[in-house]
Order: sequence, then C-alpha cells, then structure tokens
Amino acid sequence: MIIDCYHGTTSSRAQNILDNGFIISSKPRMWLGTGVYFFQEGYDLCHAWAMKACQRASANPGDTPAVLHAKINTQFGIDLISNTHWPLLRAVYDVHKEEYRNHHQNGIDTLIRPMTPQETSLDYDHPLDHSIIDTLVDVEALYRRRRQLPEPTLVRAAFVEGQAVDRRSWLFDAAAVIVSVIDHECIESLEVVF
Repeated sequence: MIIDCYHGTTSSRAQNILDNGFIISSKPRMWLGTGVYFFQEGYDLCHAWAMKACQRASANPGDTPAVLHAKINTQFGIDLISNTHWPLLRAVYDVHKEEYRNHHQNGIDTLIRPMTPQETSLDYDHPLDHSIIDTLVDVEALYRRRRQLPEPTLVRAAFVEGQAVDRRSWLFDAAAVIVSVIDHECIESLEVVF
C-alpha cells in the first residue's frame, strides 16, 4: 500500500533533505524507535510541527516552516495499527520493562489530567517505547532474514495526543497515525509542499 505522509521541518533542513536525504534519528527517546518520522495524511498537524521547529533554538535565523510530502510504500513495514505484531510487542515489553523500572516515561494518563512539572519536562522522552520498538524491529528483521524476506522498512502506529473533547472521551484533537521510516528506500517520492 502506498500512503501519503508529511514531514515537518524548517526550510533549511528541507532543502538539505532534498539535496542529501534524511538522517535517520536514533535519539533514544522517540515513540516509534529509530527512524524518520512522518504524519500519515496529517498535513495540518505536520504544519504545526514545522512551526514549532522554527521556534526551537536549533533553527537557523530566518528559517521558515517547511512541509515535505512523501509517497511511502508500507509493503514491508511493521504495522501496529493491525494486531499482527502485538503478541511479539508484548513479549518484547516484558523483557524490557525491568530495564526501565526507575526511568520515568509519560503514559496516556498525562493526556487526561494536568502534567506535573517533571512530566512536562519529559513530554517527548520515551526511552521504554524506543527500546521496545527497536527490539521489535531487530527481532522481526532476524525472522525475515532467516526466511529470505525483505527486512522491515518502517513502523506505523496510531497515537493519541492533544486535548480530549471531554474528560470522559477518547476523542483527541491531535490524534494521528505516525510512520517511522527505517529504510529510506520505502520513500517513493518526496517534495516540498509548504
């Protein structure tokens, strides 16, 4: 399946990506492990992300928001929207949870109540999820190699973010499907759209 995805960044980084390709992020804090992150069909959320990227201290002076549109082939991905990989994911979690027992990671409860100052400072810090997903990808890659199948190229999952429409609701205003691209070969086309 080919999906439309968007990557928010700054204008200077967008040009660098077009000229030199993506740099795969391996920061040990990302939700879906190592990869380049995209919003599936989420142009508006991606544009908001690009606006934030320009406000960060690491942005170049004069940078403007930029949105890249990509056509991504999900054929060899790990799709966590489907339940196919969940038994393995739960087994990987059981192995890793002791490793991160004393490390704080915000959970879904922080979306439905005010965050503490410590939680706010860790808002994008997801070391447990990162480790679990990277291990899941490694295990799946080993399984596929043994069967002479293509290795995973991406991980796709749904995320709940933003504000609930009501404190009892599971409808959030910034929920999105996120794609973490591990192998840039699954990106079939890429262009700046904003």
